[in-house]
Amino acid sequence: MNAANALSTAAIMTGALLFGVRAPLAVSLSVTDRCTLRCAYCGIWREPAEELGTESLERLIDELARLGTRRLTFTGGEPLLRGDLGVLVDRAAARGIFTAMNTNGLLLRERLGELKNLDYVKVSYDGPAGVHEAQRSGGRDHGEVLAGAAAARDAGIRTALNATLTRHNVGLLPEIAGAAASLGVAVDFNRLSPHARAGVGLEELEPSPEALRDALEWLSTHARRSAVSCSPPYIAYLRGTRGTPAPCRAGRLFCYIDTRGDVHPCFDARGRVECGNVSGGVLAAFRRIPAMACARCYCSAAVEFNFLASGNPGSIMNLSKWI
Repeated sequence: MNAANALSTAAIMTGALLFGVRAPLAVSLSVTDRCTLRCAYCGIWREPAEELGTESLERLIDELARLGTRRLTFTGGEPLLRGDLGVLVDRAAARGIFTAMNTNGLLLRERLGELKNLDYVKVSYDGPAGVHEAQRSGGRDHGEVLAGAAAARDAGIRTALNATLTRHNVGLLPEIAGAAASLGVAVDFNRLSPHARAGVGLEELEPSPEALRDALEWLSTHARRSAVSCSPPYIAYLRGTRGTPAPCRAGRLFCYIDTRGDVHPCFDARGRVECGNVSGGVLAAFRRIPAMACARCYCSAAVEFNFLASGNPGSIMNLSKWI
């Protein structure tokens, strides 16, 4: 994030905190529901929606820039299945937006030449080969995932791994963090999320309370001096030592836009409220997002952002690990 972007981000966030200004500062944009994998805990690929075309997405990016968006994360599905992704990244970068992408990593090496203006990439990685391949694909792609992350790192893109905690890898956090450290990248850990398009049989993948407790204890002890990018307040929230996250900024500072162009508070809240489509204007739909008061938040990016937007010192000090 360059100095101009950082200053404008700080100004918008300050305006939101002090004066209640609403602006889509950070936006996650799904560009496709298609995917090369069939992860056990995800069902997005089962009902792929019609995708917005290149021109529609370019107009959307222009509108987001005018509204104050400073961080745009391209997600899916697998965003690299879109042949125009490089064009979209370039468009956002030309508008002064920090560009990020969530990917399974399998197409990274093949497409890196088109992603010169990508600032940050998060690569899904669930642990050693047997575990990663069993719950993410059933294939033999573990090596390609790590090779893709290494290639992105070597291309000068800020790179991180992203692991979803299940009963199969919850005892492998040191190994996962070690893999990230050996690559010289960060790693983020997420809880399973029971969102509207989660995979079938999610409860069978949930770690036992005891195993999860031990894993989170390890995170709490090692996060500061390892490749782990999770902030101390986020880890405390996962452990239950902090009962509620900071006030939710969905519809105030961030939102999620799905493949059809429908606007939602966040990824996990899809289908819970009708806010509108970008075809009717992003700002109008954004302002229809109601104040969110979820009993429990499973969206790690939202929790981390909320702590940061609330001025939590632990989140601010951790900021360099994920921008």
